[in-house]
Amino acid sequence: QYLYQYASVNAMLKKTDQAIKLYKQFIKMSSDNAYGYNDIAYIYAEQTKNYKLAKSYAEKAYKMAPNNYSILDTLGWVYYKLGDYKSALKYIKRSLDLSYDVDSATHLKAAY
Repeated sequence: QYLYQYASVNAMLKKTDQAIKLYKQFIKMSSDNAYGYNDIAYIYAEQTKNYKLAKSYAEKAYKMAPNNYSILDTLGWVYYKLGDYKSALKYIKRSLDLSYDVDSATHLKAAY
């Protein structure tokens, strides 16, 4: 749990390379934890231009937890970054159906 929190703090501080390194270590140690995959996907989508890798991680998280609103939002946001607005809307809308989240609402607005 410490490693996950440390990675999250680095992500928030925009220490992208360090956050990615730590999330990869976390995933290696906890390969069944969808949140690690989700968070690294979001970092790739927000703090890099490697949207294809973001998609790979987001899809892995989605397969593990297809009804998690945060994961649905991340997957939708990755599709948005890739320019696939139809898919983006599908996942972000579903995210908002499960739990109203300000970030998801902002992402939905952008996707429209």
